[in-house]
Amino acid sequence: MQPDVILCVGQAGGRAAVTPERIGVNIRDARIPDNAGNQPLETPIFPGAPDGIFATVPVFAMAEAICAAGLPGKISNTAGTFVCNDTLYRLLHHYAGTGTRVGFVHVPHLPQQVRDGGPSMELGQILAALTAARRAPNPTGAELNYLDKYMKVLPVEKVAKLYIAEEKFRRQQIHRLNDGKGPQAKR
Repeated sequence: MQPDVILCVGQAGGRAAVTPERIGVNIRDARIPDNAGNQPLETPIFPGAPDGIFATVPVFAMAEAICAAGLPGKISNTAGTFVCNDTLYRLLHHYAGTGTRVGFVHVPHLPQQVRDGGPSMELGQILAALTAARRAPNPTGAELNYLDKYMKVLPVEKVAKLYIAEEKFRRQQIHRLNDGKGPQAKR
């Protein structure tokens, strides 16, 4: 089977906008166990594969189309390091060079899933945003020129390495706080 486009959708608690993901990163770093009880830490999805792969759907046009539909939309630079990122990276890796375009879009939680008034979006709005994103045009010449310049200035491997370093730092800070060595322990 050779699909033209694969567009995955997942929820991202705490986000108020519908966010097409720019990059899949070759890392598994789960803060909680998955349904099978696995909790990989700082493990590559595919050892020896590129550190990151850019989505091949028109993320800029998708975000603009969502906003043009009157809904909050913006590009996200991280699909996390758990199931959503794993799915995006595996698909980008598998379909590289085949002509199949691959992307991932995160949506906010539904209002009934949120406690304490956090960000959320009604299902009808989520569906309207996804419909707008799906109908976004292919990248324009200007967008392709921008991406070409962006990738020359900051190659995907560097973006991915920066993200991996940021995640390691975040994990260290959480670990420090949980061990009672961080600022929270003094309160």
